[in-house]
Amino acid sequence: MGLCPAQRRFVQRFGFYGFASGELGWSASAAPSWGKHMRRLAGSLRSISLASLGLGVSTFCGTAFAADNGPAAAPDAVAVTAADQQHLAIALRLAAPAVQVNRHILLVDTSASQSGIYRQRTLQAVRSVLQGLPQGSQVRLVAADSSVSVMTPEFVGLDSPQLSAALNRLSLRTPMGATDLAAALRSSLQGVSESAVSIAYIGDGMSAGDMLSGNDLSALVTDLQTSGAAFHAMLLGPRVDAQLSGILANQTGGSLQQLQNDDVASVAGLMAGQLQQGPVLVRDLRSNTAGVSLTAPAAVALRSNRHTLVYGAGAVPAVLEVTGTINGKSQTWKVAGSALRQGGSEIGVLARKAQQTQGLNSPYLGLEGLAAASGDFTSLIGESIAAAEVLSQQGQKLQALEIVSQARLLDSGNVRLTALETALLDETGKADRLGPPSVDEGDALSKTEVRGEILTQRMVQSVNAAIDEADRVAAEQPEYAMTLLKDVLEAVRSSREIAPEKRQELERRVVAAYTRVDSARQTNEIRQLQ
Repeated sequence: MGLCPAQRRFVQRFGFYGFASGELGWSASAAPSWGKHMRRLAGSLRSISLASLGLGVSTFCGTAFAADNGPAAAPDAVAVTAADQQHLAIALRLAAPAVQVNRHILLVDTSASQSGIYRQRTLQAVRSVLQGLPQGSQVRLVAADSSVSVMTPEFVGLDSPQLSAALNRLSLRTPMGATDLAAALRSSLQGVSESAVSIAYIGDGMSAGDMLSGNDLSALVTDLQTSGAAFHAMLLGPRVDAQLSGILANQTGGSLQQLQNDDVASVAGLMAGQLQQGPVLVRDLRSNTAGVSLTAPAAVALRSNRHTLVYGAGAVPAVLEVTGTINGKSQTWKVAGSALRQGGSEIGVLARKAQQTQGLNSPYLGLEGLAAASGDFTSLIGESIAAAEVLSQQGQKLQALEIVSQARLLDSGNVRLTALETALLDETGKADRLGPPSVDEGDALSKTEVRGEILTQRMVQSVNAAIDEADRVAAEQPEYAMTLLKDVLEAVRSSREIAPEKRQELERRVVAAYTRVDSARQTNEIRQLQ
């Protein structure tokens, strides 16, 4: 049941283990609490990985919606170091508001999931956001589900008859299908010039175009930045997904709100206020401190009412200095004294994931979002230890060992996890196979070819097992089936040791299976509402 070397390398590189029935030795007869916890751990590991973006409900992102109003007294530049002292998160904020924005695109999710009470809340949120905008604002209304309808082709005034008619049509629109958020955003921006514009997305964050690759997402972010668009989201629905919305908000200088109760007007009011302030793009952000490097995208979006997180590597000295260019002028931030703070192992995990994607995979907004991620991280590790101890006491040593091994991928320096894993390895008689793979001396080329064939066979077996398992449980557990397929898709896309044509074939099979499960899920939801 230990991870094979190929699986270990995959975990080390991309931070999750995509498993299917049989790969970890579990079955339907295994302890339900173990299976549930393993799925949660795998989901947590997957949520902070962006080898490709199979974007689903994230364990961490459930609490990472903060607009960062709490740390208003914090300095404009803060550095939080990881427990390993070799990774860091730098939080930067503008000293003063930048651009005032008076053009706003309201992108409304009208998919099948947004029906019933959520449909009513969505319409209320649209009205409340409009009421919160000042006179002189110009708006464009767009509805998106299986198709995209630009209901006001031009930007119109708040009191215009065109907007009134469009709102009436929106209220009569029947929720159906699924929304492709990336396609909806591009349709919304057609004809928009490069002057500042805010996009107010109201929906659950789910997207039919859920299988974005890193390149696809990078291109979408570039399109938004080129159009001068900041993405703001209000997430509401029976299930919400903050991962894609969080990344888009972070990369474009937007905001993220979640409706956690019935107070639609208050949340909409916060969103209306955020829409009116535009971000500034900082280009060529880099460290001026020897030994510290940053993993920053080509453009980093900063606001004055929250920090933006950028990750890096290296030991942080007493004074840290970073420099970037704003509108052609150099800008420097210095971090010292109380602005240098100590974080936990989650900083290292997030920094490594950002590094693998050139800074793109950064879904947490501000210092509050980072603090929330830390809290969730600590809770997850604590729950993993507790679950493993219970299973061990029940005699289920192998299941306990698997939970501990997976948790150590997130927090390798945790003393309790290390001690528990050592004890379980001794009790189960298993050697620690988590070290780096060795390569025997000999014909390197032949060994590489053989290794590639073996990995390809394993990947085919994993894909077959995942698709079979997803088809088996799709009717009763569609969300689990979709998560399983997202995980194995990431594994396929991430593997560089199998032939490209074979990888493309496997991708097509998994995407087809995912589409099939998602379509069945939507059909069932519609039937339940009828």
